[in-house]
Amino acid sequence: QRFQGRVLLILSGDDLTAAEFRNLVDSSPDWQQQLRQPRVRVDELKQANHTFSRREWREQVERWTINWVRE
Repeated sequence: QRFQGRVLLILSGDDLTAAEFRNLVDSSPDWQQQLRQPRVRVDELKQANHTFSRREWREQVERWTINWVRE
């Protein structure tokens, strides 16, 4: 809540840690409010695992990151 900079969250769909984070957000109005802020961007690669082990997944993460940095 105190950090006012831009935030990029990239979640993988086939990932227990990301699922736990989504569950936290679903149960927390404070988290939901934070993620709705215009300075926060959330991208999810539904088929990817925790380490984005496939080349195409890593390349997608790279594109999202480059685009976010350039905004």
